[in-house]
Amino acid sequence: MKPLDILQDLLRIDTRNPPGNELAAVTSIEALCREVGLDYETHTFDGNRSSIIVRLAPACEERLVILGHLDVVAADSAGWTHGPFDAVVDDGYLYGRGALDMKYFVAVALSILVSMKPQEAHLTRGITCVFTADEENGSTYGLPKLLEIESIRRELTGRTVLNEGGGFAYEHDGVWYSMVETGQKSVCRLQVTVPEIPETNPYFPTLDHEQLLARAIRAVQAVELPSAVPETAVNLLTRFSQGSGATNPHEQLAHVKAGGDDFLYRLLSAMTHSMITPTIIRGGSRNPELARGVKASVVFDCRLLPEIGETEFTEAVRTALDGMPVELSVLSFSRGYETSFSNPIIRDAEAALKRHDPRIRACIPFLTPGANDGKYLRPLGCDVLGFAPLATSQPFKDIMPLIHGVNERISLESLAFCTDVMSDICRNYVHGSNYDDQS
Repeated sequence: MKPLDILQDLLRIDTRNPPGNELAAVTSIEALCREVGLDYETHTFDGNRSSIIVRLAPACEERLVILGHLDVVAADSAGWTHGPFDAVVDDGYLYGRGALDMKYFVAVALSILVSMKPQEAHLTRGITCVFTADEENGSTYGLPKLLEIESIRRELTGRTVLNEGGGFAYEHDGVWYSMVETGQKSVCRLQVTVPEIPETNPYFPTLDHEQLLARAIRAVQAVELPSAVPETAVNLLTRFSQGSGATNPHEQLAHVKAGGDDFLYRLLSAMTHSMITPTIIRGGSRNPELARGVKASVVFDCRLLPEIGETEFTEAVRTALDGMPVELSVLSFSRGYETSFSNPIIRDAEAALKRHDPRIRACIPFLTPGANDGKYLRPLGCDVLGFAPLATSQPFKDIMPLIHGVNERISLESLAFCTDVMSDICRNYVHGSNYDDQS
């Protein structure tokens, strides 16, 4: 079955999260697996929050893991050229919510497993595809639930994992690269609340609570944190400031900014700095969203350099808030990471990319400012690499506004390119030979 057909089927299934309803997508994938005889297992939580694991050569001990998710973010049809769940092809593009994030990678992986199924008995290695629920809304019903199942946890431990979030084409000074995600920042959601100040009187409003909240916001945003630049960012800064004479990350970043590549500058800035942003602020004596006894509150979205841990961060925030009559709580925290870029599959990825587009010089690593389900597998000793390659005609800077945006779409060229490159990588892996030996 062609990846375009699989992708159109998946895009027509509304898996907006919330509420999710990934069960409908899993049911479609189950039917495909039964049709061609692929091994699979499904797990459903809370009614219709389903995930599916599909295996090629399930008896093989050595396995490559391909990770994806079936849920998508909200989509209002207003402003779309075609309905977000109509899966219309127009002028070389397939439109739909999830076309880039990230049902295309699911469709490509499934098409590859289907194509290799007839060879299954002769393979020396296998592939495990894990397609999960709830990635877009905290993963409560997704990968962490699967990892509570001991057999699945053992199967995924210590594997090379190809995931969403990278493989995107980027051009700099006339040279094309494929940007591979090798890590993520730590992500923390903090809440600061201002309890009712004793002896305040609603008949004599002073706005003391709101003023205290404003002080707390300024203090948290000014908190002092470790600033060691991650190795991945150091390597990129060095690459893109060669010949400038810049000798430290601050000077190198300034050189990139002066060069006028705003996309690269913003990416490198995010990779070299922790960011703390107040996203939800509530105040006012009659605000119905405030709990009893609470007069003001703020929620912070914090994207921290990957080596900053939860205890280290919260202690720094408490120090910044010292002396203020406020309460601090951690709503969620996920530790960031950096994966080694020495995994042999990177060599195979570069060879496959160059075969299908000779303009691409190399794979280069980057850290994503966001987060995805890779963070749950890294602690299991996995090398997690964001590599879902797209064509140079749909480069990194062009796809970013489309992900979670209006008129999300993937070019048919990108879909074919991803299929070609991933097919080469997977065939090389399951046959246990060097890429250069493949015809």
